[in-house]
Amino acid sequence: MGITKFIKKFIPKGVWRIIHLNRVYLTDYAQYQHKYAEKVKELRVSNRPIRVIFQVQYSAMWKCESIYRKMEQDNLFDPMILVCPVVDKGMCHREETLKNTYAYFKERNYRVVPIPIEASAEGKELSYFKPDIVFYCDPYECALGKCYQLKNNTQYLSCYTGYGYNSVPNSFTFDTPFHRMLWKFFIECYENKKLPQKYSPTLGRNCVVSGYPLYDEFKTKMEQKCINEGKVKRIIWAPHHTIEGDDQFLKFSTFLMIADKMLELAGQYSEDIQIAFKPHPELKWALYKHSKWGKDRTDNYYAQWAKGSNTTLETGEYVNLFVQSDAMIHDCGSFLVEYLYVNKPVMFMTNYNRESQCNEVGKKALRCHYHGKSVEDIEAFIKNVVIGGEDTMKGVRSEFYNNILVPPNGKSVAENIVDCIKKELHK
Repeated sequence: MGITKFIKKFIPKGVWRIIHLNRVYLTDYAQYQHKYAEKVKELRVSNRPIRVIFQVQYSAMWKCESIYRKMEQDNLFDPMILVCPVVDKGMCHREETLKNTYAYFKERNYRVVPIPIEASAEGKELSYFKPDIVFYCDPYECALGKCYQLKNNTQYLSCYTGYGYNSVPNSFTFDTPFHRMLWKFFIECYENKKLPQKYSPTLGRNCVVSGYPLYDEFKTKMEQKCINEGKVKRIIWAPHHTIEGDDQFLKFSTFLMIADKMLELAGQYSEDIQIAFKPHPELKWALYKHSKWGKDRTDNYYAQWAKGSNTTLETGEYVNLFVQSDAMIHDCGSFLVEYLYVNKPVMFMTNYNRESQCNEVGKKALRCHYHGKSVEDIEAFIKNVVIGGEDTMKGVRSEFYNNILVPPNGKSVAENIVDCIKKELHK
């Protein structure tokens, strides 16, 4: 009898399965890290600029502005943007996002490579662009063509910074095959690094606490003092896409409950407020599939926000939108933390105990919010807090900012990330 079979006789099946999976995961992790070590050796002796590809699908999910610009100013790096087709949402969605995302980067003077618009194209092989390092902006590889997926490109050094600030305890945010394959997984804060250290077979060995990249942009914009000094208050409404009746694992959205009422409130308080409708990029497509909405109703609804006298439709980047706003109403996991960068009144909408769906950072962030479960709660928030100025949560938000959101080492997030890479490469 082999030693493995002998040991299995004395270990419960469930425990053995965990041991076996951990052994497999660690073997895979070691295999990938060995390949990365060989690439690092190559780059250490190379005298050419290091080509860094940032893969992006949606402009609204782009959070690496400060990292890209930092590399752009450093002769060691040769950064560029690669807009990737979204392959799991249908042809109309693919073509629209390709065009819009490409235009976003082109207009802002990024070095962005041409994109394939052809119906059958997944895109050119990643090897065509000769990268050394690839920054992934989205961990969900089902939406990427095979030629761009990390598992098919482990010959390049892979990096990931979350497209949203992680506020949930679920392992899909820190311990999927994608996360285990990464060369460097840049994490927002030490509290969040405890999750892979405790629950991932990798024990967080590829994790580096850098801060959340969007911090750099918020800090710069807030220092420019883009403050609304007018009488009319600017409110953002940001609903999540996980509506009832769709096939999403998470069910965060309260959109169906308050959609029509939000337009009514905008009209009712038209002399006092402006409301920016900032839907999650996936909400429109979720509504297209919903039995009681569909394309016509959805397009008409979005058009009402775009054309209203005191309403706007916002579908792109949101740093300026946040900085120039006076308050937010939302049910998004990412915005749970992100809006706290601007330290303004914020209401979280939910119809169940959301704290049970939060990690420790998420729970602390949730306690910095006003809470709403109905349109009446929203109206009271608008009247008393936003218009009336009775903001009792400001001190709690300031404490969270100083203790959680400020990046480590007395540096910007971009400095932490770029310095980490240069240190690894002995540059």
